[in-house]
Amino acid sequence: MRRTFSAMLTAVTVCMVCSATGQAAPIFLDYGDFDSRLGELAASAGIAAFTSSEIDTIKANIKSDLDAIYADFDATFVETDPGGVAVIDFGLTAAPGALGEADAIDFGNQVAADLARVFSANFDFIIESAEPRATQIDELSAALAGTAAHELAHNLGLRHHDAYGDLTYTGGDIATGGAQNAYIIATGSTGLNETGRETLREFTDHSKVKLSFAAGFNAVLPTTITEVADVASTIAAATAAAAVTLDPLTAVARSAVNILGEISTSGDSDIFRLELTAGTTLTADVNNDFGSGFPSGFSNGNTELRIYNPSGVMVASSLRSGYSASTYGNTPASGDGFDPAVYNVPIDTTGNWFVQVLGESGVTGDYQLLLHADTLTSTTVVPEPSSMALLGIGLMSAGAWRRRRQRKEQNQTDSAA
Repeated sequence: MRRTFSAMLTAVTVCMVCSATGQAAPIFLDYGDFDSRLGELAASAGIAAFTSSEIDTIKANIKSDLDAIYADFDATFVETDPGGVAVIDFGLTAAPGALGEADAIDFGNQVAADLARVFSANFDFIIESAEPRATQIDELSAALAGTAAHELAHNLGLRHHDAYGDLTYTGGDIATGGAQNAYIIATGSTGLNETGRETLREFTDHSKVKLSFAAGFNAVLPTTITEVADVASTIAAATAAAAVTLDPLTAVARSAVNILGEISTSGDSDIFRLELTAGTTLTADVNNDFGSGFPSGFSNGNTELRIYNPSGVMVASSLRSGYSASTYGNTPASGDGFDPAVYNVPIDTTGNWFVQVLGESGVTGDYQLLLHADTLTSTTVVPEPSSMALLGIGLMSAGAWRRRRQRKEQNQTDSAA
C-alpha cells in the first residue's frame, strides 16, 4: 500500500534509532465525594459507616496497590490535581452493577487527560458482614484499586482480551483454565469473580508491552515506525526487503516495535519480515481504526493476521480476538473490538519469519501492528529503504493515526457480571 506523510515528516526529525524522553506526567486520584460513596456502600452492605480514619486507610491502601501494580512504569499517583493529566475519579455514581468506565481504548495515550471512573458505591458486594473490619477494609481497598488500575489501563490502550496475552494462541479456540483472571485487565466477561477482585493482580507481559508505548506515562518510549511508501505484498518481496527489528523494553523482558500502516485499497496486503531465533516466541497484535460497524458478514475488525515460518508455511492466524470466560479464540461471541491477535507463537526455526496484515474486501483504513518477541538476532532498527521511516519522537502522531478511536462502549465498562 502507498501512503504519503510529507507534512508529518517535515515536522518530525527522522533518525535511525531514537525514543522519546521526558518526565512522565502524574495521575490524579480524585476523591471528591468519595466519602459519600463509601457511606452509600456501607448502608447497602448493612455495616457501620466508615470513619474518617478508615477512609484515610482505604485511600492509602489504594495508592499502595496502584504503586505496586504500575511499579514497572514511570507512574506517579497524586491527590493534588496538577491539571491537564490523567484522572481516576472515585466519587461518581452509576447504576448498580457498573464498577468502572474509561473514556476510550487509547493505545499510545493520544489524549493525556482521559478520565477513568470508579463507581465506589457499587462495591457493596465485596463486603461480607461476618468478616473482621480490617479484612473488609483490605478487600474493599484491593477491589477499588484493581478497578482503578483496570480503567486507567483502558485509557492507556489495553483491552479485555489482553488478559489472555500470556497464553500461547496460534489460531482456533483454546481452553484457558481461568489463567486470564490473574491479571488486571480481566473483567466480569472473562470470568473474574469476587475473590479475584479482592486480590492484588498484575499485568500480563503482553499488557506491559502495550503500556510501554503510552506517551506521557513513560519517560522513554519504544520505537514506532510509519509506512511512507509501498510495503511488500508477497513473501518473496518481503524476503528481499530489509527486516523490521525490535527494540528491547525496560518494563518487561521483551523486544518490540509498533508499526503504523494503512489498508489503502480493497484487499490490500502488507507483509513484514522479522529475523527471529529458535526457542523464542512472537506476539502480533493488530489495532484497527476503521470507524464504527463492520461490513455485512465480517465481524473481526476488518483485517486478518497471519504468521508464516521461514518456509513460507502459515503457522498461526487470527480473524478476531473473541473470548467467552475461559475460552479464547476466533469464535466466542464476546469480545471488545475483535481486532486480531496471536500470542506467543513458538519460533522453532531461526531465520526469516513473516507477519501479514490482510484487509477485507471493500474496506480501507489505518491500523497499528504491535510486534514483540523474547529476543531477536539484532536489536538495531533498520527501516526498509523507501518504505519505512522512524518517527524521531517515537510517538503515534495525530497525523499518522488520523482517526483516533474515542468510544464509551461496553468494552470500556467494567461490571461485576
